[in-house]
Amino acid sequence: MEYLLLLFATIAIAAWWLMIRAGRKTAVAPIQQSSLSEQELVRLQADFERRLAYDCDLPDSIHGRDAYMYWNLMRNWFDKLIAENRYDDEYAKKIRLDWCEYVQLLPRENTARFLALETNDEAKAQTYAQEAESASRSIELIQNAFAAAIGSEALEVLREIRSRDADAFDRSGRRPVAPTGHHYFPVSISPYIEECQPKPIYKVVP
Repeated sequence: MEYLLLLFATIAIAAWWLMIRAGRKTAVAPIQQSSLSEQELVRLQADFERRLAYDCDLPDSIHGRDAYMYWNLMRNWFDKLIAENRYDDEYAKKIRLDWCEYVQLLPRENTARFLALETNDEAKAQTYAQEAESASRSIELIQNAFAAAIGSEALEVLREIRSRDADAFDRSGRRPVAPTGHHYFPVSISPYIEECQPKPIYKVVP
């Protein structure tokens, strides 16, 4: 019964979101990174984090693994790299440019992937899918670069997080990764509440 309620709620939200998204492009024009000031980067990050925190109910929101990696890995690595390289202007500039690209690519990928699944126009669906795939590859490259700059332990953490099932992460990305054999599952739709529970064991009937 809980699965059916979740399914109906998801369909209703998706239908509503499609109506308000009709004709909307997948991304806002990117900021000119070459002239991005430190103040503008702070504003860009703050706007992104507000969207991350308050738009998690929307079908194309950044949630689960992507949100977890932002809050628990990438943001911490960015702060550490900037602090360690504050006297290396060129390297610090590269880190800031990569960070700017990262926080713009995440919403772009999610929106493009959602529109690829929902549009009835095959050509548009293919274009959206290609855009999502391109953004995904760029996101992974930036994550890899940050982890490599931090060190081998960060690379191992990144590998581990990528290897976990999607339901090992709660929707907000703020809660700990579910232990092995557990997952986050919605126990209430309105309000939406998830709990970390043991995964059900399905017996194979001979």
